Order: sequence, then C-alpha cells, then structure tokens
Amino acid sequence: MNPPVLTDICLITRDLNAGIDFYTKKLGFQLSSQMPGFADFVGHGVVLALWDAHKLRETTNVPGQIEEP
Repeated sequence: MNPPVLTDICLITRDLNAGIDFYTKKLGFQLSSQMPGFADFVGHGVVLALWDAHKLRETTNVPGQIEEP
C-alpha cells in the first residue's frame, strides 16, 4: 500500500499581498487565481492556497489568528 501523497496545502496569513510576493518571487510558485482575501498557486508538485485571516473568518466562521500571538 502506498502512503498518501500531499497535493494541496492551505495556509492562513495576515498579509495576503506579502504572501503572494513571497510564494511567487522567493519560492517560484505560479499564481493561479486571486479573489478578495484568497489566492492560489501551482508549483513544485502541489497546489498552495492562501487565505487572509480576516476574510476567512468573515466568510466561513473559521477562526484565523488575526492578531500576533
């Protein structure tokens, strides 16, 4: 039996634009789509999604950590 393969990763950020810059310019991911509070990328064999913590809470009621710990 083969182990599961990780293909999709979703991260929460407090600064979506900085996250987009980091993953595209520093790590070489390609921006696939972007909406208010959300962006996703492809590259390196995975799909990566970024949610803005405020937008995530607003649209899904999932608590993202909005303030610094």
